[in-house]
Amino acid sequence: MWLALLGCLVALISLGCGDDDPENSPDAAMLDSALPDSGVPIGDASRSDANEVELPPCLLACDRVLDCSVESCVGVDWRTARLAQDICDDACAGSLSADVMAATTCDDVMGVVMRSVPALDTLCNSPVCTSACQRFAACTHQGCERYASQTEAQLAAGCMGWCDDESAAGVLSVTCEALLESLDMDPNFAAGCHGSAGCADRPSCVAYAQKTTACALENCSGNADDYEAGIEAVLTDYCATAEDCPAPESIAILLDDSITCEDPPMNEVGPAAPFTAICAGTVGAPFADLIAACDTLITCGAAFASSDLCATFLTFEPGTATKVTCIDAAIDCTGAFQCL
Repeated sequence: MWLALLGCLVALISLGCGDDDPENSPDAAMLDSALPDSGVPIGDASRSDANEVELPPCLLACDRVLDCSVESCVGVDWRTARLAQDICDDACAGSLSADVMAATTCDDVMGVVMRSVPALDTLCNSPVCTSACQRFAACTHQGCERYASQTEAQLAAGCMGWCDDESAAGVLSVTCEALLESLDMDPNFAAGCHGSAGCADRPSCVAYAQKTTACALENCSGNADDYEAGIEAVLTDYCATAEDCPAPESIAILLDDSITCEDPPMNEVGPAAPFTAICAGTVGAPFADLIAACDTLITCGAAFASSDLCATFLTFEPGTATKVTCIDAAIDCTGAFQCL
C-alpha cells in the first residue's frame, strides 16, 4: 500500500499510477488542484491556445528535480519523495526554477540543486533510514514532553536501531502531527512520550528488571545465563536512575501480566542492544575471565556495584576480549584502567 501511494508522489506529473485514463489519474488530479480553474479538463485537446494555462515555474522545476533526484540519489526514492518535494518547494525562489529548467541533463540539474539547496544535498547523499530517523527525532523532540531533555541526535541514534524500509516510509510520508497521532495509538509509546517526569520507584524497577532479564535468558538460548545477575543489575539501574529512564507509566504497562516474553518489546530483549554480543555468544572471552578482570578493576577503585555488573558492562562495546587480556596483563591499576 505504501509503495502504491508514495510511488504516485515520486511520479508526480510525468508518470501515471496504473491508470491509463489521463483525466482520472492521480497526477492529473494533482495538476487540477494546482491550477486555476479554467473550466477545461487537463489533456482536453479541444481547448484553444487562448485558454491554455501556464504551469507555475516552481511546479515544473521541482517536478524535474524530483525525477532527477530519484535517478541520481542514494537517499531519494518512493519513501523520501514527499520530503524531497517539500524541500524543493520551500527552497524554490529567485533564479532556481529558471536554472533548473535551463539545465541540459540530470547531472546539470543536480549540480544546480546541490549548490542552491543544502537540505536536498544532504537528503540525496544520506541512507533513507538516516533521513527517516532525523525526521522522527525532530517530530518526537518537539511533540513528546519526556523527550525534551534528550537531544535530537540521541533520539535519532535510538531510531537507527529499529529503522527498516517499512518504518522509514511511515515516518517520511506523513506530517509530524500525523506521525505522533499514529504513534500515540500504542500505549507504550504514549506513556514514553507523554508520561510523568522522572523514573519509576525502586521496587517497580526491580520487578521490571527481573521480568525483563527472564525474557532475555529465554530469548538468548542459554548464551546469557552466566550474565543473569549483571543484566538484572544493568536494567535496574537504567530504570531507576538513567537520564532517559522509561516513564513510570511504561514500567507499569510492561509489568502487567498480559505482557509476556513473546510480546513486543520483551521479545526483543537480548538480541537487541545493548545485550547483542551476550545473546549471540560473540563476546569473545569466557565469562570467568571477565569476572577476574572486573575483580581487578573493582579492587583498583572502579565504581561498579558488583563484578557481575562490570562483566556485563564490558560486553557493550567491541573489543571485549582485548580489554580482558589487557587488564590481566596490567602491572598496576593505572595500566588496568588504560585498557578500558
